[in-house]
Amino acid sequence: MSMRPADIITSAVKDTLKPYLLEKGFEADGTTKFRRSVGEAVQTVEIQRSRVGGAQGFVYLNGIIHLPAIHELLVGVDSRPRPSNFMFRPHNVDRSLPEAIAITQESDPADIGAVGVRGIDALLGRMNEFTTTADAVDYLSGKKLSVFEGVFAWYLQHDQLDRAQAFVTGLHEYFGAQRRWEKLAGMLDAVAAHISPETPWRSWLATP
Repeated sequence: MSMRPADIITSAVKDTLKPYLLEKGFEADGTTKFRRSVGEAVQTVEIQRSRVGGAQGFVYLNGIIHLPAIHELLVGVDSRPRPSNFMFRPHNVDRSLPEAIAITQESDPADIGAVGVRGIDALLGRMNEFTTTADAVDYLSGKKLSVFEGVFAWYLQHDQLDRAQAFVTGLHEYFGAQRRWEKLAGMLDAVAAHISPETPWRSWLATP
């Protein structure tokens, strides 16, 4: 018996994915998001539906890590909202997993649920590597503009000036010749003024 893709994913979530996530210590936040705190991080698994109203649809599993300590550091820099989270999908962790779970009218909710569980296991394995802000910051420091203000703020707040210098020097090497560099530098100025005004970070970029 065929079912609408929307009904198939609803059944898979209700019967398989939600119970599995609750068993792992998550709490439901609505019908598509599940959250738990692990160490210093807040982990969210989001079940994102795409075009499930037709004959075929897709579901993406998003593993989101929120860093409250980074958020608190950046509050007060100015009124502009700044990112304090980053995301994985199962395919980023294990290339054998699908980028999206495809659902047709003939899909079995139990099979969709089983694929979803494998994806969730991959996400949680990766997300659990970042249970401290320090671990997450060290990872993000290699991601160029991903949460770059938070990375810089964390290093300054914790007097890790060697890492702060290496980080902004790398940013400058990558973006220094681009027109947007002065905009990025202005953002770093604002963070430094808020966290550690005496930090002469621009002098780190001087050519010997």
